[in-house]
Amino acid sequence: MDFVPRYAKLPADCRLHQEMPAAAARLQAKLRGLDLARLDISDYIERSIGDYVKRLPYTLQKNAFVLLLATAGVRTGLSDMVFVDYGGGAGTLSMLAREAGVGTVIYSDIYDISCRDARIVARAMGCEADHYVEGEIDDLIRFVDSQGLSCDAVASVNVIEHIYDIDYFLANLGRLSSGELTVALSSTANPRNPARRLQLAKIQRLAENNDREAGRGHKERDTTEAYLSVRRRIIGALLKEDSVDLPDNEVELLAGRTRGMADDDIRSAVARYLTTGDMPAAPRHRTNTCDPYTGNWTEHLMDLGQLSQVMSESGFNAKVLCNYYATPQRLVRCFSGPLNLSIRLLGEKWGLLVAPSYILFGRR
Repeated sequence: MDFVPRYAKLPADCRLHQEMPAAAARLQAKLRGLDLARLDISDYIERSIGDYVKRLPYTLQKNAFVLLLATAGVRTGLSDMVFVDYGGGAGTLSMLAREAGVGTVIYSDIYDISCRDARIVARAMGCEADHYVEGEIDDLIRFVDSQGLSCDAVASVNVIEHIYDIDYFLANLGRLSSGELTVALSSTANPRNPARRLQLAKIQRLAENNDREAGRGHKERDTTEAYLSVRRRIIGALLKEDSVDLPDNEVELLAGRTRGMADDDIRSAVARYLTTGDMPAAPRHRTNTCDPYTGNWTEHLMDLGQLSQVMSESGFNAKVLCNYYATPQRLVRCFSGPLNLSIRLLGEKWGLLVAPSYILFGRR
């Protein structure tokens, strides 16, 4: 099988180029032979792995390309390399790194269920990571420090668009290493692609204004209630606690102005308004929104230049790269070759108008 999307531009110093075809083929065979029903895992991870298997080998291509970028230029020997799969979810990127022969593989995720189940799945296939770390970036840094490790590479797939404080995350990535570090963070929330932007804005509006049903495999930590309704209730509870009676129009304005805020920030904004009369500023983006309970953004459409700048200010040589089409959808698959060739020829600036996703890349 092709182990990267057609016409994808690989780095000249591609570290795992020779190992990747065989590693991807082995992982594909293991995933297809996996009997999920025999594993004691949550419906959420069972559904995630099941969806992944249905889309093989195309999702393997996406993971392989990001892993190749993350390990490009790493001068440490393969057996000594320390790799982090940040926001690992079902753990497929960690599995691929292990299959490729990376010496130390660290899986990290904020969700305890994912951490537990990803280990169970990987162990069943003989490609378990060395460490499974629950928590956010600060928790991961503490773990790495406690183990006396220095990371060489960090990668993620469809994670950064969900991180609540993305600037803090990017500013602290460098603390994972005492030396050189390469980072490749892929996201489908590409704001430069007009079609993708419209598609994701629709998803954001639905999450903001509509309740959703918790189907099989729903991630329990995420609310299914409309985010606007949740913020109204949080604000109402705060006002009740303080025995404050505000007109309905002011409550509604507060609920609207706190779009994109998590619980603690909502509370701070309401307290400031009650104390000073300063209404929170209107959200900068028309549709960006997040789960008020967890801060989990719904496909956060971000300023790519700002992301690159924050990484640069943290000591990285940062840039935004185009990602390529690798999809099981037949119609798109027919056109993926010409589309990917167009992306490559257009370069990073204009290729993002066509690219399905982007990769925030940095090297220090």
